Amino acid sequence: MIINKIDTTLPLNNIRNIGEEKQESNVSFSDFLKKAIYDVNDAKQYEAQLTRQLISGELENIHDLSIAKGVASVKYQALTEVISKVTEAYKEITRLQI
Repeated sequence: MIINKIDTTLPLNNIRNIGEEKQESNVSFSDFLKKAIYDVNDAKQYEAQLTRQLISGELENIHDLSIAKGVASVKYQALTEVISKVTEAYKEITRLQI
């Protein structure tokens, strides 16, 4: 068994400066929130479509429905958390005395 020595002086050429490549994001928070709501809605509609296919006997793979239910649930929970945090932040801002 050959054991190689660990080289502690690895070149740092591949490490880039984090501040070098700032991506300008022109997406407003309301646009981000709208997109998230539409994504959750699409996931819920896809889940409902697969459920209808299961009931009618058209769905061949029940795993697709299980995955769609999981995806829709996770997206909904994440959106609910974001909305909750935004609401808390808004309430905190309104309590500030200027």
